[in-house]
Amino acid sequence: MSDAAHPLTPLGATEVHDLWSEEVEDRFRLFIGHCGEQPKMTVFVTDANGLFGITVDTVRLMQIPALLPSMLVVAIGYPDADTIADTLDVR
Repeated sequence: MSDAAHPLTPLGATEVHDLWSEEVEDRFRLFIGHCGEQPKMTVFVTDANGLFGITVDTVRLMQIPALLPSMLVVAIGYPDADTIADTLDVR
């Protein structure tokens, strides 16, 4: 598992932030993927621990032939989970 105090950046041009939610009294990991300059839209993804990387890669591949505009990919996951399988117990 990654160190919760120092989240790893999984891909280039991405950010990872850990946030505390007072409403549910739990920590979440927010993943942000910058896919192009001056994003015109945002794609929101659940289950970020397993789906963030493939979503960002798919968006970037579709941008090569100009099928998609610049966008942000924003995903929410859990700080203590390395894969989507690790999130099944915390849902």
